[in-house]
Amino acid sequence: MSKPTPVAIAVLLVVTTTAAGTLPPTDATPANETGLSNEAPLADAGLDQDVTKGATVLLDATGSRDPDGRIARYDWSIRTPSDDAITPDCADCARTRFTPAETGRYRVTLTVTDEDGASSSDTLYVDVSPGTEPTVSLSGPTRPTAGTPANYTADLDAGAATLDYVVWRVGGVVLANHSLSPDQRTDSATKHFPTPGNRTITATVYDADGQSSTSSLSVGVRPRRPNERLDPESIADRNSPHVTGDELVTGARPLRGQYAVRFDAATGFVVSVEWRNAAGPVGNGESLTRTWNPGDHELYAVVTYTDGSKNVATFADGTTTVTADPRPNVSFGSLDRYGSITGSATGIDEYENLDALRVEIDGETVATARSTMRGRHRLGFDRQRTIRFSHTDLTPGKQYSVTVVATDDRGQTTRVTRDVVPVQKPEVVRSEFVNDPVDSYHERIDPKRYVAHHVLEIDLNGVEPERLDIEIGKRDEKSRRIQTSNYHQVKTTSSDTITVDSFWAGDVPQEYYVNAIWEVRQRSSEADVGRK
Repeated sequence: MSKPTPVAIAVLLVVTTTAAGTLPPTDATPANETGLSNEAPLADAGLDQDVTKGATVLLDATGSRDPDGRIARYDWSIRTPSDDAITPDCADCARTRFTPAETGRYRVTLTVTDEDGASSSDTLYVDVSPGTEPTVSLSGPTRPTAGTPANYTADLDAGAATLDYVVWRVGGVVLANHSLSPDQRTDSATKHFPTPGNRTITATVYDADGQSSTSSLSVGVRPRRPNERLDPESIADRNSPHVTGDELVTGARPLRGQYAVRFDAATGFVVSVEWRNAAGPVGNGESLTRTWNPGDHELYAVVTYTDGSKNVATFADGTTTVTADPRPNVSFGSLDRYGSITGSATGIDEYENLDALRVEIDGETVATARSTMRGRHRLGFDRQRTIRFSHTDLTPGKQYSVTVVATDDRGQTTRVTRDVVPVQKPEVVRSEFVNDPVDSYHERIDPKRYVAHHVLEIDLNGVEPERLDIEIGKRDEKSRRIQTSNYHQVKTTSSDTITVDSFWAGDVPQEYYVNAIWEVRQRSSEADVGRK
């Protein structure tokens, strides 16, 4: 956690109003033929509207009026959600219409002009939502046999928009992603189930507007019965090949596993070996090297023999699951060495089993966070956790090693260390107005009477001047910064200090407050911000 920073407020006192005489008006309205001031018309574009894509939007400006005359012209302009300009059927009619071709918010502006040339505008918003969603219905075998392919069909119906694509999933894993033609009404996918068990097959159809619909089918894959033989003389019935290799892949990326098929039959009877995952074929041959993304994956092999019969080869225990669990990643979010060693560190585990995160400074643990148990349930932070730390017991100028350590549920550990040399924090020596009180601002008087000179001086305490950002801002809307050739902000840097001269004025007599904000930029992390 960061230490509280003291605040020093610079106060400007404006004591008198100095304008003399009467100022000429700057926003006079054109006069009409009678010599009287003309009132501008009142534009009324109507109420905001909510419609679906493809519907007709009716625009009506007849609620507009001119208090002292008549409206001579109507002008409609429309901006789409993509910020393109379009026009309605009649851009200068009191009543008109348009048909939105995309979803989102349209900005419709009406400008009315009276016979004397005065005008006003009004804007309405049209929120366009997608129309009817597409629909999908899934059909296919619900009791397929392990080791045999099963075909599934999705019947599709378009809604208000054309169909775009369909995604097939088995147990949440993508099986196929098929693009659809505008008039396509069916799609199909084939799944080879390697082992018995319950599965859920889903087909999700998407349209051009991003709307979707999903249909699911529960499937119970049954084992092949001992007497259920494809051919009494088939080679497949006499053999039980299996897969060997890395069922658990850990460590650093790339997460690479090696696999092979072990045969009962002589290899001369084997025609082909096709490796498959949940989405389909991933390789051919008796061995396979595969790089995995973090997560749980399916892998098995289909062995085809010379007589056309086939076996499905799984791992020796009958499973098809490969787990890819990389070591966690760690990084510093911020690291401040000014006055103390403070900052933040983040641990990320892509397998989502992050267990503990800690920060050490010269071997001493200064912050820690870990998952906890409630009964039989682990209350962890799974994928990501950020921890903040602070260490004040230090000697400026001495080097310290800051280490962040992340550990996952399997005990995999990653360390990252950075060496820092703490220095004292920059300190505001003064922040004040040196010539107040002053008069209130007016453009006709001598600026020397209303310009207030503010001076900010900061002791760098060893911090490099180029790494210190300074911003001086007002706290009152009635004050203003003066930026002219004679009065403009100037920053002066010496070996130990930075001085900033700025110039201000107030519009009315009162006290005004000016804040100076400084920021030390970090080289490769977040910045530490202080306020004075």
